[in-house]
Amino acid sequence: MQHASSLLAAVAAAALSIPLLAAPKTGKYDVVWNSPGQSYKDSMPIGNGDIGLNVWTEPSGDIVFLIAKTDAWTENGQLVKLGRVRVHIAGSPFTGGSAFRQILRPGDGVIEIRGAASARALFWVDANAPVIRVEASGLQPSDVEARAELWRLSPRRSDDVRGNDEVQRGIRELSGNPDKAVIIDPDTILPAANNRVEWLHFDTRSIYPSIFENQHLASLLGKYPDPLLHRAFGVLMKGADFVSAGDLALKSAHPLRKFELDLYALTAQTASAA
Repeated sequence: MQHASSLLAAVAAAALSIPLLAAPKTGKYDVVWNSPGQSYKDSMPIGNGDIGLNVWTEPSGDIVFLIAKTDAWTENGQLVKLGRVRVHIAGSPFTGGSAFRQILRPGDGVIEIRGAASARALFWVDANAPVIRVEASGLQPSDVEARAELWRLSPRRSDDVRGNDEVQRGIRELSGNPDKAVIIDPDTILPAANNRVEWLHFDTRSIYPSIFENQHLASLLGKYPDPLLHRAFGVLMKGADFVSAGDLALKSAHPLRKFELDLYALTAQTASAA
């Protein structure tokens, strides 16, 4: 009995010593990178069939990801990214070196990032809910910031964006008409409240009727509801150990050894942005 008690105690002690996010074995179809990237061109994809991420690690140790959604259609009929988020860890263990790994695990539906001193981060999208999960463990006590990086901040002409005229050429109603540029409407950033970051895009107008009229099908407009008008899509970001740091950022309330961030992405057609 004494030996059995000792064995149980040893098993219990071993179980308690297992670190959070215990590393799985390498899978047959895993993709493994051993150095950070530079930009979105060095990103890995992950998603749940509705929400998609492009995740990359920069040499600074920041982890950055773009958020996509299959129904994020603007007033101009463009399928756009919802935004970009940068996770900054003070003294980040993910700057590179022999311990660095960024691993796409398609069998588990996660991206794992390994760093110095057994630091690990996981990025995944819930298969049953519109939620992005960011988890990290094995950190030295560190200040952490998660910041939304948005670019639809004011109305702008599409042909003023890096000389890009893709929309003009893609929308027949504007083809050959240089004086009628597509106007890209801005996102709405909600004021910081309840230790959350929230933003959305709300379609106050729609190109949908123009498409029907151009095809001489205006008589059918009443039969098929406009799928763009009053479409809203956006993101809410929060974390148990995070507090507001302005309208676009959260910061850790105290130095963290581990953390979790949750980002909820939603699309709906509503009467108003509110």
